[in-house]
Amino acid sequence: MKKLLSSMKNMDTRVKTAFSLYAFYVLILCVALSLALLTGCKSDSDPQSSSDSEPLQKTEITLACFSATRSINDAVALFNAANADYQILVVDYSQFGTDDDYFAGLTRLNAEIISGNVPDILYLNLMPYKQYVARGLLENLYPYIDTDPDYSRSDFMESVFRAAEIDGGLYQLISSFSVNTLVGNPAVVGDGMGWNVEEFLSVIKAHPEADVPLGHWMTKLVFLQTAVALSIDDYIDWGAETAHFDTDAFIRLLEFANTFPDEQEQFRTATVGEYEAVSMQNELIPAGRQILERLTFGDDWSTYHYYKFLFGGELVFKGFPTASRNGNSLNINSGFAIMTGSANKEGAWAFLRTFLDKDWQLANSSGFPTNIAAFEAVMDEVVNTDVISSVLVDGEYVELSSVTEADVDVFLDLIDFASGAAEWNMDTQIWDVISESAADYFNGLISAERAAEIIQSRVSILVSERG
Repeated sequence: MKKLLSSMKNMDTRVKTAFSLYAFYVLILCVALSLALLTGCKSDSDPQSSSDSEPLQKTEITLACFSATRSINDAVALFNAANADYQILVVDYSQFGTDDDYFAGLTRLNAEIISGNVPDILYLNLMPYKQYVARGLLENLYPYIDTDPDYSRSDFMESVFRAAEIDGGLYQLISSFSVNTLVGNPAVVGDGMGWNVEEFLSVIKAHPEADVPLGHWMTKLVFLQTAVALSIDDYIDWGAETAHFDTDAFIRLLEFANTFPDEQEQFRTATVGEYEAVSMQNELIPAGRQILERLTFGDDWSTYHYYKFLFGGELVFKGFPTASRNGNSLNINSGFAIMTGSANKEGAWAFLRTFLDKDWQLANSSGFPTNIAAFEAVMDEVVNTDVISSVLVDGEYVELSSVTEADVDVFLDLIDFASGAAEWNMDTQIWDVISESAADYFNGLISAERAAEIIQSRVSILVSERG
């Protein structure tokens, strides 16, 4: 019995000990849970805690445009996903177009900007860019490039940026470009780039066999619009709010434009059924009937060699005739601007700099990239690749030569010579004035001199109103 009692006593002691240890562990667990709950509550209310807190609100950056491209939407999506501070909101004004007026949204956007209701970023497609610069509505982007931690001006094609400058400032971001020009055989149209209207007409007059000197596709209004767009600075000074259409050079340009067919007559030669076949360049140029060709050179080297072959193995970039004798100009792609009225310029630049990246330009550029590293990569690939292309001549395919370092050097000279950016976004009212008066002259209703006077008077008023 004593043994049993002693054994039970010992068991009781062990039970008590075990119970005490159990109570201790429970107490420790309760304390730990309490601390965890307190810490959790503090994290939920503490804005400095990042582990469980909701993401901070991003600053919204407005990008206004007329008809957003796929590359714009892709760039916006990538930026919004990667940037922790800013969110790009695209407002596409093409949505405001109507059945009667497709460009109603463009008119609305322009009116809002002029009235002071500006976005942070403006995509310049179809916008009156130079008018906005003259009004002080766009930021000079050079200071942004100069203070960027990753870029400097020397990282980009200096001649391209310089050609797009206005009074020494760069007001649109340029990710890629192409070149507008007229090309021909130097033995026929003369050595060296550039010419004025008198020199141009002199060459045309010296070659009467060239009955379609710029090809069948050129018409009165197409020639006039192209010539004005590529040399707009000769005719309109937005800074000074002046127009210069009442000049002998412009009158001669009108007279030469009148030698081309009307729109309805551009298809003319042998009739095939109800339509008329058009002799193409590979027939007209070798025969001497066509001595110039309008060329938009945008990284398609096969086109360059095609015309080099047709013009007898020699090619010169003459450009359109202008008073400055420099009618070679640039097409600017992905032209973005930061509005001076933006309250989020830092965020706007954070997005725009995306388009200066080498890899982005190599993957997305339509034309030649402006990033020097990207441009050199493209040139190296072109020169070091045995590209074989051919052209059909007299029923047989003739193989064209590959791109050489000499070809690249000629192109670099062309870029250096380019005078500025083409003004394809010409104010529609200004072009309407030019085309209406020009049409009256083409139809024999007024003289070229009178057309120039009317254009000068009416455009001067419009420029003054928009200045």
